[in-house]
Amino acid sequence: MLSQDTWVGIGGIGSLILALTLHEYAHARVATWRGDTTAKDLGRLTINPIKHIHPVMTVLLPAFMWFVLPMMGIPRLLFGGAKPVPVVDQNLKSPARDMVLVAMAGPAMNFMLALGSLAAIEALRKHAGFHTTEDLSMLILMESVKFNILLTVFNLLPIPPLDGSRLLSYLLPPLRPLFRYFEVVGILLVLAFVFWVPGAQEKLMEGMSFLYKWMAGVVK
Repeated sequence: MLSQDTWVGIGGIGSLILALTLHEYAHARVATWRGDTTAKDLGRLTINPIKHIHPVMTVLLPAFMWFVLPMMGIPRLLFGGAKPVPVVDQNLKSPARDMVLVAMAGPAMNFMLALGSLAAIEALRKHAGFHTTEDLSMLILMESVKFNILLTVFNLLPIPPLDGSRLLSYLLPPLRPLFRYFEVVGILLVLAFVFWVPGAQEKLMEGMSFLYKWMAGVVK
């Protein structure tokens, strides 16, 4: 018989896949709305997870972080990524501005999913007598809150190719060529920032904590 932690991991990974799918769908939806049908033409304007899943980032990485890290003495965490939605900015009605709208749609979706999950937890606690630390559905919803907040804050970092870099390049046009250049090796920049820049992880956690407290205040 599977343990509660295993069921939480399975449910959490399932909801993480949903969160990543909706994140990419939001990008595709706004891009299509603003005039670029590239994602739609490639079948990415859908909530079918199969169209967005990256085998390693969407499935293997979350499974590794949940089931393997504890065996190494490292606290478990659910996190992952999906195949990026392609966007051709020249097709957008207003390329610079609309790329910001497309970029912000992803974190906005994760923000709403985190808020919705927290509201569901509060409703189940108040009206159904569920316990946050005992009931399986509550534990899975809490994981949904945590990784959706993490996806929101993480994707807003102003480092290419993360969504936050689109906003910064719009606000500071001289940075656009530089950001485009570094997008090719952007993931290395992100990893370097998170793991090598002193205090980066602490600031990321502070941002997550601030957002969680704000959301908790909203749903109560």
